[in-house]
Parts: sequence; C-alpha cells; structure tokens
Amino acid sequence: FDAVAKAVKAQCHDFAQQNLSNTAWAFAKVQIKRPEMMSAISQSVQRLGKMPAQGVANTVWAFATLNIRDEPLMSSMRQILMQGMGKFQLQNVMNSTWAYAKLTCADSELMAQFTSELMARRSSLAAGDLTVAA
Repeated sequence: FDAVAKAVKAQCHDFAQQNLSNTAWAFAKVQIKRPEMMSAISQSVQRLGKMPAQGVANTVWAFATLNIRDEPLMSSMRQILMQGMGKFQLQNVMNSTWAYAKLTCADSELMAQFTSELMARRSSLAAGDLTVAA
C-alpha cells in the first residue's frame, strides 16, 4: 500500500473526481491511513470544485473513517451538500451526516439541513438507518 499511496500522491492531480473518491474510500475501507496521500487527494478534490453525490459521500466518509479532519475539504464538500443534498440518494445523505458528525465539523446550518432532509425521507428509513443517522 505504501507504493500505491506514493504513486497516488504524486499523480492524483491528474485523477478524475471518481478516481479520487474511490481511492480515498478504498484506503479507508481497509483502514490504511496515509495522511500525505489523503492531503493530496483533498487538494485535488478542492481544485475540481464539483463532485456528484456519491463522490461527496465517499470522500467525506473516507476522511471520517480514517479520522482525518481536513477543514478545507469539509468546507468545500459542505457547499456541495448545501446546494444539492435534496438530489442525493438517502445512503449518501446518511453517510455524509455520519462523517460530519464524527469529525465534529458541521455547523448548525448544515446539521439542520441534514436533519430536515432525513425527516423529509423518514418513511424511507429503516430502523437500522436511524441508528446510523443518530
């Protein structure tokens, strides 16, 4: 994984957004924390400026899973969430809610929007979903 992390760090400025979010997700999924690589991914994501719902959710989930609090990244992703959360699939809203809560970096406005969005979709929530969102 060290060789992959070094290669990603050196080349991620050329990655498409899906490659960035998938790489961050994959490292988090196997619990391999490479802060330098994640910082490079963060910078590349921020440079892109736009990201679809799944990319946002996977990226913030990865950083939260690895317990990496990257304020500039989370602020950038916050803007995307605030503008388009209503179009996100429920799982993406829930994963994003969990990530911001875990890293304690959501302001009251974002948490209110998460709450509003989850309440609007409460009929789609299963009992297990409520514990994840809580």
